[in-house]
Amino acid sequence: MFASLLILVSLRGTITDPSGALVSGASIQLRGPAREQRAKTDSTGRYSFPELTPGNYQVRITAKGFSVVQKKDVEIQQPRILDVQLAIHGEAQVVTVEDELGRVGATADANGSRMVLRERQLAALSDDPEELALQLQALAGPAPGPGGG
Repeated sequence: MFASLLILVSLRGTITDPSGALVSGASIQLRGPAREQRAKTDSTGRYSFPELTPGNYQVRITAKGFSVVQKKDVEIQQPRILDVQLAIHGEAQVVTVEDELGRVGATADANGSRMVLRERQLAALSDDPEELALQLQALAGPAPGPGGG
């Protein structure tokens, strides 16, 4: 009688980011002829699947902050190295600007940062024009741009 000889192969590699830095803790999911297997990269960004049945595999790599990488039909017939560089995941952001016409204007009711001075407050202002100008500037706050004023 002949005994069947089971040949096993392996897959290993390193996961890096766009700058070439090692990515630790990345998850590697391997689907192939026999079963699904999972591994994580170590502190040096390396992973390993030491005992695989020869065949075609799907490889899926995920890591926090990076885009998912999927490779289909990865043929593994002998020990193989598969190094992968991940891309930084850019999140889509939506900014909605609503039209607020008529809500801001020169009138006291339509001015968002309005200040209404009553009779007693007006009487407390200086009669001297230069002093009055300084008091009004202080009430208005600094103007935008260099130098304020």
